[in-house]
Amino acid sequence: MDLAYQYNFIIIEDDPYRELLFDERIPSLFELDPLKEKVIYLYSFSKIIAPAMRTGFILAHPVYIQKLEQFKQIQDACTSPINQMIINNLISSYVWPDLLEQQKNFYENRKK
Repeated sequence: MDLAYQYNFIIIEDDPYRELLFDERIPSLFELDPLKEKVIYLYSFSKIIAPAMRTGFILAHPVYIQKLEQFKQIQDACTSPINQMIINNLISSYVWPDLLEQQKNFYENRKK
């Protein structure tokens, strides 16, 4: 993190497996960025829910979010509203922790 601030570069943290960690949870680079100015954090629900949904989120400084939003609008109309509603309902429900645990077990068994 110190190097990113010293040499003024951005770190892209692609972290689709964060919720599926088998061992102790370590902080993300985004969490370690004191001013939230040097890390763009990418997360995907594809590894947990369904690859075809192609839904995730980005955490970043508002300046980067604005630019990324403009870029996405140029690339496509938007992520499927139905997929967004399904994801929102799922992660807001009581089922979410159980689903995460089930997926962790699945991937841990594949790892072994």
